[in-house]
Amino acid sequence: MVKTMNLRLAILLLASVPAIAFGGDFERDFAVVFITQATEAKHGRYPLDRALLAQAVERAADAGAKGVIIKFFLDQARTTEGDRRLAMALSRVPVLLQARLDDSEKSPNPLDARFTLAGASLKTAVSGGSGWIPLPEFSRQARDVCFVDFDSFPAPIVEMYQGKSVKSLLACAVELAVGHKAVIRPNKEISIGDQTAVLDSSNQVTVTLRREKPLSYYDFNSLLDGSIPPSALQSRVVVIGYDGQSVPQMSSPIGTMGIHRLFAYMLKGFYESLTPIKATPTDAKKVEAR
Repeated sequence: MVKTMNLRLAILLLASVPAIAFGGDFERDFAVVFITQATEAKHGRYPLDRALLAQAVERAADAGAKGVIIKFFLDQARTTEGDRRLAMALSRVPVLLQARLDDSEKSPNPLDARFTLAGASLKTAVSGGSGWIPLPEFSRQARDVCFVDFDSFPAPIVEMYQGKSVKSLLACAVELAVGHKAVIRPNKEISIGDQTAVLDSSNQVTVTLRREKPLSYYDFNSLLDGSIPPSALQSRVVVIGYDGQSVPQMSSPIGTMGIHRLFAYMLKGFYESLTPIKATPTDAKKVEAR
């Protein structure tokens, strides 16, 4: 089974873009796109050719998307043409790529220092010395590379990779949508723009999932063929994931579901549960994400 199918849910955090007003409206600020059984019926079994993923990123860029989250691991080479086209597509729009910890990985790709929190040594619930890091040709084009390791709730805001603090995808995604870098007050809170969330002693966040608020999404085929109205993607962060026949399932407080769908629910819950900052933090230990 491909690495993307790992049973651990991966969470992605996006990098910052020009500042915007923040309202916590997930449907207004994000658009979720899933590769589904309908996609596989048309284009073959997952994983798809990366040229198709490149086409999807290009469509999002053409529609004026604020950014793209690619919810797949891109740590291994595929076809020369597909990889080349995807690398070119990643240069057209701010993109978040995901990574994960795996100490059994003997030859990890390098992680550029710009994807670590310089000068920060934060307590984390998960850490490792090796992992699945995007190929250099993809990382060079990425706005951020963010980690997605957790087996249960709560979810990490930061992880430790090779002794350096790195952001999780959850935090990066909100950074991209809000347009501000995260400020972390260790073991206390994370602030992004004028919104904040409480952190526990391991710098994890508790996210409330709401069954009564179903997740809206588009089929990957609709993104490829241009039938999604550009207005539905414009100024939004587009999350591209997999929810087809072979997706690993994971239990959650609102039921068992595919891991990428659960990530989208968690991102939605986190984004909509952030609360306004009551006062400007003055803690000398606060850490601003790079």
